[in-house]
Amino acid sequence: MPTICIFCSAREPLDKADTAYVGMVARSLARRGFDLVYGGTINGLMREVAVIFQAEGRNTTGIVPRALYESSAQGDIQNNLTRLIIVEDMAERKKEMMNLSDAYVILSGGAGTQDEFYEVFTHACLQSHCPTLPHVHSKPILLPVNYADQNDLNHSLMYHLRRMVKKGTLLQAHLNLLTFGRWNE
Repeated sequence: MPTICIFCSAREPLDKADTAYVGMVARSLARRGFDLVYGGTINGLMREVAVIFQAEGRNTTGIVPRALYESSAQGDIQNNLTRLIIVEDMAERKKEMMNLSDAYVILSGGAGTQDEFYEVFTHACLQSHCPTLPHVHSKPILLPVNYADQNDLNHSLMYHLRRMVKKGTLLQAHLNLLTFGRWNE
């Protein structure tokens, strides 16, 4: 089965518009036969995504750093995962998520989500210049945009990256590696 890696927020409380949109995207992916790899926590949008994939009968793999796992309350979400992988640190978490995924979906999130996005985006950019570079992944990166929500983070990111192209700090060819757009069920 194809596996999608979803990067999104683990923060509470949840924004209602984000929750609804993320739910629609997750349901759509699960119903299309994708399995899930995600950050493995039981909070925020991560929890919402995992619950939806589990309800649709899809395999769910959570990857969480040991310190985070040991310091947080564990709940039913992690107990219901197909697989929980505990790694030593955030760098290993990202590496494992990249290794297990066929594509990435970037949803609403904070600094961690942005870090994960820029890591996979950087890999795609490097791969476009030097295809033989070892341990560099170039897989589809999807950024669903909720045009109905004026505060949608991917819409702001799309605008920011386009400004980088205009300023000459990002190649148009690299921006073209990303897929921004409206998500339809």
